[in-house]
Amino acid sequence: MTAETIALLIENELTTISDPRVVAYIRSILVEPHIADYGQQYPCWTVLKDPNSVVEIAYCDDGFEPKFPWGLVGGVSMKTIYDGYTKFLEAFFESLASVELPVWRVFRVEPDKTRAPITDPGEWDAAWARVYELRSSDPTGRYECGHSVEYGR
Repeated sequence: MTAETIALLIENELTTISDPRVVAYIRSILVEPHIADYGQQYPCWTVLKDPNSVVEIAYCDDGFEPKFPWGLVGGVSMKTIYDGYTKFLEAFFESLASVELPVWRVFRVEPDKTRAPITDPGEWDAAWARVYELRSSDPTGRYECGHSVEYGR
């Protein structure tokens, strides 16, 4: 694996995003892929540094798990692995880096587990405030905060 190959993996995913604001923001916080010591046996590459936390997104071809090469890593020693993901964008939308984007909306979760959007996209804090209001006023309903940015999954 090389830095160029990893950058190409990310670029291929970015071409699948429906919202150009998301693409521009991700590109603004990407770093040149470089090998970092996350305490893994195999080389891991830092690709994004989250401006809102100490969490980074890393690519580790063998170290997280072969099916989940993208990881959120952080903590005091930067050796805590939070999760592994199959795609870079899955890791991005699970990181705090994504809260800067006005793409968050409230979804009502139906009994069959489908999610129906009930607000327009907006700020993270406003979406969560609305989720808490709805959960309080409708305790039998199920409400979540999420995004509806389309990308290749």
